[in-house]
Amino acid sequence: MYMKEKKYSHGIYYCDADRSTGTSNTEQQAKKRFKEVYEEVERGANPDLDKREVIPMIALRMVESWLLSDKNAFELVYGASAVRDSDISFPAKPEYLWGKEEDPKSNYPKNYLKRICSSFHKKGKIPFDKQLYADLAEQTDIEVLCKKCPVSFGTFKKDMETYLLHVFS
Repeated sequence: MYMKEKKYSHGIYYCDADRSTGTSNTEQQAKKRFKEVYEEVERGANPDLDKREVIPMIALRMVESWLLSDKNAFELVYGASAVRDSDISFPAKPEYLWGKEEDPKSNYPKNYLKRICSSFHKKGKIPFDKQLYADLAEQTDIEVLCKKCPVSFGTFKKDMETYLLHVFS
């Protein structure tokens, strides 16, 4: 509806596939939930798949997981020596992180990201805000992100490449 109102012919629809109850699920359950949300967005946004106008951009749990995928992005934003000299542990499978939102020590992706960034904020560096999200996203290597988040971001990248080839061929 927004695209029609603004007269846009193409767009990207972003949402998370995390469970509304906030309860944890297995990797298999998370993949199944991702597929359900992805297909719902695809059907709703592109009823005629021959005229695909909207690309689903669905995070398996939440977008903060994507920001946790590339340690090098943190080195570029905060400084290589600061990250290397810290005892920070980056997740091997960030898109599967989950925990209790109300527990700052849990693996809830927002909490995990905040813990990592907070270790640098104590030193008076870069505030934890939307600009930080943008800076980390800008510095993240797309191939690393696809490797670490293959279900969600890998699907989006593949869809985007297919879409662009179709539109510009």
